[in-house]
Amino acid sequence: GYWEEEDDRWVAKLTGVLPDGRRAAVTQILKRTGPDSMTSQLTGGEIDGELQPAKPAVKMKRVQEE
Repeated sequence: GYWEEEDDRWVAKLTGVLPDGRRAAVTQILKRTGPDSMTSQLTGGEIDGELQPAKPAVKMKRVQEE
């Protein structure tokens, strides 16, 4: 796959092969939402050419270890 910076986010276009041999492709969008937080969303996915529904964005936050 490859990564591109687009406006205020990173877009990753990824391809691969699943354990059962089917080909898969997905677009992952990473967007910073604060100094210690971001969202990740999978869009534009397909498995063996069959389109897959987009997934809702997942929010992530860095936590400081004690």
